[in-house]
Amino acid sequence: MITDAAVLDLAVGPALRPVVSRIVNAIGGQADIELDRLADLEVVAETLSSAIHRFTPDGRVRFALLPEPGAVVLRVGPLVTGGADGLRVACSLPELGPVVDRLADGVHVDAGPDGEYLAVTIASTRRRAVRDGVRSHTDS
Repeated sequence: MITDAAVLDLAVGPALRPVVSRIVNAIGGQADIELDRLADLEVVAETLSSAIHRFTPDGRVRFALLPEPGAVVLRVGPLVTGGADGLRVACSLPELGPVVDRLADGVHVDAGPDGEYLAVTIASTRRRAVRDGVRSHTDS
């Protein structure tokens, strides 16, 4: 299980998506989340990295993977003012709506000294069940 944050400071360009995908897969694979939730984390990271170029103030972006018990928070920024909401809208698909919002367990905007940050939480199904008060058949 990952215990320390992984922070990537990357230039926005053609290599961004494959680099982010590999790092999220490698780091996220060590998180305490199921494979289907890891796949959701990868989709969110790839979707964000594909659309982020319009929302960075200087052509660079930080992707931080922050471990929590039973979850991973993906924090992306700095973004221009209004960039977090713009990025969420840019990551929408017809008939599905905002992909990030549909896959995430939590989405919020943080203000930093250098701009906005979009923080997306992907939680394990176990953590979601505890949060929702649902007992699994293994919780006897």
